[in-house]
Amino acid sequence: MKKNLVSILVIVLCLVSCQTSPKDKDEKNITAIGVVEDARPQQQVRALFIYNQGDWKVLPNQLKEMQWAIFYSGNEIGMLKTEALTPKFSNDQGKLLVKGDIGNALMISNGSENYENWEGIPKYRPLIAVSGIKSEQISLTQRRMSSDEFEKVFKEFRKLVVSVTNCKNSKKLFNYKAKDLKNLSAIQIEEGKVLLGIQLNNDLNKCDGPRTSVWSQHWFILKNNKIKFLGNNIYPVDGLKNDIYMSPWLFSKAQYNEDGYVLFYDNFEKSISTSWKYH
Repeated sequence: MKKNLVSILVIVLCLVSCQTSPKDKDEKNITAIGVVEDARPQQQVRALFIYNQGDWKVLPNQLKEMQWAIFYSGNEIGMLKTEALTPKFSNDQGKLLVKGDIGNALMISNGSENYENWEGIPKYRPLIAVSGIKSEQISLTQRRMSSDEFEKVFKEFRKLVVSVTNCKNSKKLFNYKAKDLKNLSAIQIEEGKVLLGIQLNNDLNKCDGPRTSVWSQHWFILKNNKIKFLGNNIYPVDGLKNDIYMSPWLFSKAQYNEDGYVLFYDNFEKSISTSWKYH
């Protein structure tokens, strides 16, 4: 009987000790995804998502000291160490201070205009930061969208944006055509898998005030000739190739008084997001 009680006690203690939260774990061993952001006068890493119990989750607490591998266009380009930052504002969620000089290699201005947010256009584009993940080298190709791809994506866009008014004549809807779309983007991830982005030409929008989501860029994934809508008000940052962690892809998202990030994973079948507001 005593032996049985001891065995039960050992099992219970084991279960309790094994169910540790991310806060209780050694932060150097945490598997996490963040982003290097341009937060002048100093660039910072914002911790976003954590891999826990077989799935990606929003980071539940502020991290302290961390080491990050930084990726650009699918390849590792540097390392950063960060330390804790005490949040002062609602938009400080997840922010960590970079230790030492960030280095010119991690300050990439090319394409920063695609990441306009509530605070404006950043000087440098965001870069995906990862801790505890090894990624296979991938060759991402940004190219022109083919006519066949455009035909597929325009058909889906039509389903999402059935009608739109440009406020030029409030009594009439703007009957847009294929020629009224711009920012045609194609990012080849691998054979048979490509990200496609399209957007209505904002020069045609005569409405006052903040633009509605129909005028933002819409992103789709084309996999083995099948297309799927991912979202609007978003823009791809970068992706990783690691089957254990379900090859995640990070997107920024920005809308009125709200910024954040979306993580797509498991072959773009799952997603999770985090965001913050400014007032």
